[in-house]
Amino acid sequence: MNEGDPLLRLLARFREEGVEYVLVGGQAVRLNGFLRATEDVGVLLRPTRENGERVKHALHFLASARDLIVDLLLRRTAKRMNPCSRSCPS
Repeated sequence: MNEGDPLLRLLARFREEGVEYVLVGGQAVRLNGFLRATEDVGVLLRPTRENGERVKHALHFLASARDLIVDLLLRRTAKRMNPCSRSCPS
């Protein structure tokens, strides 16, 4: 890996902002020294408002980051984390 690697620069931004995350998938495999032909980046984020704001700050170099709405990210995460929100008996 070289310092010009865009993924390493992104992870450095996350580290600078204190983002709580886990890198998953093919890019995690690649950073561990295995050859993997993938371009997508899988990141799991701690679903808190504070962490969402840190992510938004870390991504400020992207024009689209200004449009991130932390509340929407939290609601979507809460729905995914609670599979019984509609279908489980009370």
